[in-house]
Amino acid sequence: MTRFADIDLANLPAPEAVETLDADAIAAERIAELATRLAAIGVPFDTGGLDSEPLAVVEQAGAFAETLLRGRVNDAVRAVLLATATGTDLDQLGAFLGVARLVLTPVDDTATPPTEAVLESDTAFRRRIQLAPEALSVAGPEGAYLALALGTSDAEGALLVKSAAVHSVDASFEAAPAGYRVVDAADALAELLAASADEWIIDDGAGAAPDRFRLPAGHVHVIILSAAGDGAADADLVAAVRAKLSASEVRPIGDFLHVVAASIEPYAIDVTLTVGPGADRSAVATLAEARLAAFADRQHAVGAEVTQAMLAAVASVAGTDGLPVAARIAITSPAADVLPGPFAAPFASSIAVTVEVSDD
Repeated sequence: MTRFADIDLANLPAPEAVETLDADAIAAERIAELATRLAAIGVPFDTGGLDSEPLAVVEQAGAFAETLLRGRVNDAVRAVLLATATGTDLDQLGAFLGVARLVLTPVDDTATPPTEAVLESDTAFRRRIQLAPEALSVAGPEGAYLALALGTSDAEGALLVKSAAVHSVDASFEAAPAGYRVVDAADALAELLAASADEWIIDDGAGAAPDRFRLPAGHVHVIILSAAGDGAADADLVAAVRAKLSASEVRPIGDFLHVVAASIEPYAIDVTLTVGPGADRSAVATLAEARLAAFADRQHAVGAEVTQAMLAAVASVAGTDGLPVAARIAITSPAADVLPGPFAAPFASSIAVTVEVSDD
């Protein structure tokens, strides 16, 4: 059992220290408190439901200021949490662990007009901060392999690996990954002694149904997804990550290391939302597309899944009242859940959102 837990920060519950603020409720509480205090000294006070009552106006102004102050406290709480910190607040958290934001493209004062520096995104930087403690170890633990693989960059400092996964003998799989040679369990020892350099996996089922597959003892497989395009890692990137993880001061001498490009499973997103006649179809489509694009980018990772239920939930746009705008959501594509498996990654090749007005 591994100590490392790869926590999905996006799915953490909201911290209790962050309040849900309601300016109207705060104003009502302040007016009620004022009435109680005045009654205690024998002064009757009743606004009669009128917002124009002078003391009520004073309390409403105080409630507005209090809401701003408590909102600032909420922002301060978020600024010190890895899951929610952004910008320079995130830079401070990174500095605490000795991790600096990468400069992908330096500032160019010689250009006309001068160009600003392009910095590493908050999402990528947050991921590296999360894995920073793991990198203090050699690449034996799963988290250390992940941290070092994700830190692979080019000469200009641009990160080359978007996602990675680490598999070894303690995991079993329902299917053999694409490109792997399957070896019966009875022949595994001879294969180990041969020390072949290609990727192979052991069929523990020996032809039984369902088969279970496992990696050979001592073999560590790091599956990588490129930060470019659809994520297919070319031979140069695989070699660069292998070289980084194989350094004598990094890789334990007992590990037989494999760096493998993740298989890419492309899919298209085609969603139709049916809304009422009062909805702004263009605004709904724009918001749904943005939400789906962010979701697709997040799920573009090794071992991630894209289900129709997830797509429907993401495409559901809320109105100003917090309720869903769409009465119906139809997922035309993908026609079924996209389940690439632990050695592959889904990639959204296109996103289309159609908004129709209900005739009901």
